[in-house]
Amino acid sequence: MMPKEIRPPHDAFMKSLLSDIDIARDFLKTFLPERLQALLDFQNLKAEQTL
Repeated sequence: MMPKEIRPPHDAFMKSLLSDIDIARDFLKTFLPERLQALLDFQNLKAEQTL
């Protein structure tokens, strides 16, 4: 039997938080450097299914 993967509690919090597109957009605009923001299309930001 494989051991259960241990994840820090903030992982679930951040995943939950960033699953809201408006919150994710604000987060990225706040914390990404302007040079990276210039490469993104924030109007077409969408959530993707992850593991």
